[in-house]
Amino acid sequence: MSMMTWVRDYLYTTIGGRSRSHLVRIRAIVLSFVLIGLWHGAAWHFVLFGLLHGTGVAWSTLGQPGRRFRAPKTPGGESTVPRAATVGRILRTLAFLYVSLILFRSEDLAGAWLMLTAVVRDLFNISAYIAALIEGQNVAGHALWLIAVVSLVEWLRRDAEHPLSVLSWPRWARWSLYSLLYWMIVYYGSRNVTESFIYFQF
Repeated sequence: MSMMTWVRDYLYTTIGGRSRSHLVRIRAIVLSFVLIGLWHGAAWHFVLFGLLHGTGVAWSTLGQPGRRFRAPKTPGGESTVPRAATVGRILRTLAFLYVSLILFRSEDLAGAWLMLTAVVRDLFNISAYIAALIEGQNVAGHALWLIAVVSLVEWLRRDAEHPLSVLSWPRWARWSLYSLLYWMIVYYGSRNVTESFIYFQF
């Protein structure tokens, strides 16, 4: 049994997750995610991390009682080039996720606030992005290129069960990709490692 199934079966359902009332179900979702946040550590930034995710899930699924949610067959629509509204929704979702991950990765609320203010301050510093992409010798430059490539692959293969699935590729192509990914993990995982992986701390 995983943590998610335990929370679903013994908390979410118990406190009203199956209720007909939207308010009761919203409460159950938010409390369940707050508990998941506390599972990572007894600290306020983990509580806020869970609260943000619980609020986001509750709003996206139950925030509009009169509107039945239907996921599109192809996420983002059938067009190869996404519409402006689709790009806006993607960026909004990513921004929400990244803010919550700052809380998750920080040691406390003060550290999270310091990191968030630095991100906002430099968010529109275009020269920094250009310098990182052109230099390509630092981790930030490599990360930007990798994010761009992975995002493009995710978008073009969004109608697949898993966008990064390559089971239909020839064996030589699959193993070439697996080897490349393996050595990339080894390369980046061994650079400037000063502390253990965050989940090893729990």
